[in-house]
Amino acid sequence: MDRPLELRFSTICGLVVGMSMATAAFFDPLPWWMPVPLVVLAAWRLWPAWRGREAPAVGRQVKYALLLLMTGMLWLSGRLGLGLDGAGAMFIVLLWSKLLELHGARDLQRTCAIALFLVSANLLISQSLAQCLFAALTTLTLLSVLVQRQLAGRSRSNYRDADPSATWRRSWRLCAVLALQAAPFTVVLFLCVPRPSLFEGLDRHNARSGLVDHLEPGSIAHLALDHGLAFRATFLGTTLPAPQDEYWRGLVLWSTDGEAWGRHLGAQQNEPPREFRQLQASGTSLTYEITIEPHDQPWIYTLDCPRTVNPSELYQYEQQVGFVWASKDPIGSTRIYTATSVLGPASDQPRHPGIDYLSIGDGGERDPRLTALAQDLLAQSRGPDGDVDPARAVARTLDWFRRMNFVYTLDPGAMGPHANETFLFERRQGFCEHYASAFCLLMRLIGVPSRVVVGFLGGEINPIGGFVDVRNSNAHAWSEVWIPAEGWRRVDASTVVPQLDQAGNPVPPDEHFDTAALAASGHHWWSASLLAVSNRWDYVEAQWDRWALAYDQDSLAALMSFLHLGALGLAAPLLVLLVLIIPGLALVARIMRRRRFGRDAATRLWGRLSARLGRQGLVRDPAEGLSRFSARAAEAYPEQAERLQRFAADHALLHYGPALPAAEHRQVLQRLRRELRQLRFPGPPATAHRPGPPSTSPPRP
Repeated sequence: MDRPLELRFSTICGLVVGMSMATAAFFDPLPWWMPVPLVVLAAWRLWPAWRGREAPAVGRQVKYALLLLMTGMLWLSGRLGLGLDGAGAMFIVLLWSKLLELHGARDLQRTCAIALFLVSANLLISQSLAQCLFAALTTLTLLSVLVQRQLAGRSRSNYRDADPSATWRRSWRLCAVLALQAAPFTVVLFLCVPRPSLFEGLDRHNARSGLVDHLEPGSIAHLALDHGLAFRATFLGTTLPAPQDEYWRGLVLWSTDGEAWGRHLGAQQNEPPREFRQLQASGTSLTYEITIEPHDQPWIYTLDCPRTVNPSELYQYEQQVGFVWASKDPIGSTRIYTATSVLGPASDQPRHPGIDYLSIGDGGERDPRLTALAQDLLAQSRGPDGDVDPARAVARTLDWFRRMNFVYTLDPGAMGPHANETFLFERRQGFCEHYASAFCLLMRLIGVPSRVVVGFLGGEINPIGGFVDVRNSNAHAWSEVWIPAEGWRRVDASTVVPQLDQAGNPVPPDEHFDTAALAASGHHWWSASLLAVSNRWDYVEAQWDRWALAYDQDSLAALMSFLHLGALGLAAPLLVLLVLIIPGLALVARIMRRRRFGRDAATRLWGRLSARLGRQGLVRDPAEGLSRFSARAAEAYPEQAERLQRFAADHALLHYGPALPAAEHRQVLQRLRRELRQLRFPGPPATAHRPGPPSTSPPRP
């Protein structure tokens, strides 16, 4: 038998919208089939409500069966676990299952609370400006659902919500006012209590994308279509590097099995701390500030070749093999650091004695074609003395790539288990990691020490902020070879061959370092019109990253020093909190007191008069009107009788009389304020009236 509807249809619609918004941030890691049962649950709950009836009752056994079914499907899809992805999917199932038992106001409050918890979990995935704005909008939506339920009431009550849209507008307006009232306190707490690090130990495998500490053919190509931001670089001078000099060094890989590259072989990875400024490098010196996005990896990026690093935001860091820097802890939040680089090779880069840069861990089993090619290049690389000339070996190998019609492309296709051989002798087209891996392999077969460097190439200059955006699509790999009289020389074999963009169109030689041109699949008519909007939004995001996400203990200490409170140490933020919060709470209390007496000025003045008389012991009966109460006050204070009568007459004129012109209304209001200031009550009256029990009748004038 159908039951009367407890919650209104408009309330349930708002709840479904809020739940959908809370679920949206987890949409990518959800299995493809997940939206289907969610839509079915929403339709099952909305259809009876639209007809004005309660949804059919669902037994406990049915609920358990559905929960077990959904859990099993998540397990079969590989989306069930303890990380954010696995736990998030299961939490979404539990949230939408609440629709099966959504009957009254208490169920509505519980469902909104669960959805709000899911919103906070979304911020563990990303704290970008867009994500935070969307989380704020979702929160306001869910809160407005609770407010709308209070305003509209129960569906089976005597009150009829004649205009649901007006009720929703009122709910949104009230929630917006509450948010604005809380904003000052939020800002003060944000400035005085820096954000704790909540990301250590969290499994966010799918929440972050970027470079990893190993390289396999195709491991970087998948990032070419990922336009997520990796870091921003702000150059502190007027000189910007040329596109061919924008090699951002990340990590160095030296061990290989003939296919993949890593940092193994038991070598000590960390060098003793060493000042980069001791490097003998020639070229243009550039100082820049990096705002790096969280990527859950320890390494940071510097322009090749770095000389000094001042990680003002990285508390613990270390220098690693290959003149790269890394934090001792994974970077789980936005960080800022400053570095200085010289656009030129360093002549005293050491060759780590614990690493064999000629070793190939393939057991000697390799394709005969590869061996024959290495022997041919070796013969061409010998100098007059018969020894291998590393510089000549590099030149001959690059010339071989040119002559054999190799092509650089973002979509080379799968190479199979023997990727280097397939790339060199069959496909002859590949992405940067194919060229870097194959070139280093050939160098080692010839007898020239080599290693692979992974980082980024190029970037997009924002004309508004003047900074350079380096995105995941700028990920790049190149080679370094050891030249005895020179040190490690950078060699990028991908720059000596023709390049194709994603659509298969040739890229002009002057755009070979333009990764945006490589990823382009044709220009659209709307691209130019959206570019200005994109640049402005990117500038706003940069300010958000710098001043909000990068705010931490060091920023708090700098703020306290600016306020000349640095000597107080940890007590300084507490002092600022007390100085700002206590007056703020007093202001809120005053506003609430004014609202207690009413919104219009005349009613507030009447409330102040009642409060003053109440403090003298003359308490107004709840059902007592102003005229009667003022007459009783005139008996208690005869010297103020005339002023009390005028005050009561002016209040009755404004509150009960016809609408007055604006000028006359202001005059009467000014008289009321003047009369209230002139009223004096020197002491308690001779006899204080004790009010009786509250009356339900309206006050009489």
